[in-house]
Amino acid sequence: MSMKNKHVIRSHIPEKKFREIIYLFSEDLSATQISHLTKISRLGINKYLTAVRFRIFEYCQDQSSLKGENEVDESY
Repeated sequence: MSMKNKHVIRSHIPEKKFREIIYLFSEDLSATQISHLTKISRLGINKYLTAVRFRIFEYCQDQSSLKGENEVDESY
């Protein structure tokens, strides 16, 4: 059995279409614009973009040098 998309488990879109979604996301297009260009429903696009944003968040948390509690002085 060949895998359709190595980036998303149980994906119903091919890898080429997923890469197109990521490219359009990086070009700062809205989910509605991406759905029109890729012919995938806006709800499906939102699902993929939410997962991508969450993965970016996790990556940034892992790479951050600010771990634990941080205190900010407001007496400027």
